[in-house]
Amino acid sequence: RCHWLWVSFNPNDEMTLQEVNALAQRILQTERTETNTDAADGPLLTANWLSFSCGLWYRCKAEHHRNKTRERAAFQLQSLVDQFKDEKPSAAHRLLVVHSAGYPARFHLQREMGMRMMKMGMVSTAHEQFKRLRMWPEAVECLMIAERNVEAEEMIKEQLQIQETPRLWCCLGDIEREPKHFERAWE
Repeated sequence: RCHWLWVSFNPNDEMTLQEVNALAQRILQTERTETNTDAADGPLLTANWLSFSCGLWYRCKAEHHRNKTRERAAFQLQSLVDQFKDEKPSAAHRLLVVHSAGYPARFHLQREMGMRMMKMGMVSTAHEQFKRLRMWPEAVECLMIAERNVEAEEMIKEQLQIQETPRLWCCLGDIEREPKHFERAWE
């Protein structure tokens, strides 16, 4: 239902965000006692790891727009990115409802983390994140926002030698203020 709301309605609408947040809060309610015990995973406090992670994901998305909860949403997103490294629960438990959950892949979570960092003004950290993900246009934009134009220009020229993209040509046009680069992007 959260996924359906998110894609069917305007994700910037306050009512949609409140409904998604309410559904996410309900998903995140856990019992006080251990519900599942598996030989491989040990005791678990939730019925399903993926459902719980989806609840955190949607709560994170619903809370990021508010000033009061933006920091908590950023920390939740970071913990969702980091939990891919955890050994427990096992892959079999994690993938029980994978096709119905709509949970994003690790790459998409890391990209979302970089975009959030950029919006929050942490452009140097976002730059490092985008560099790790090899998302060069976003990394260049972070350098441009941080007014590190020389470094951005070097990165653009290096990437243009590997593969020319219209977005990189436009970034180079922004830095050098040359209309010919924008024309090259149109080609």
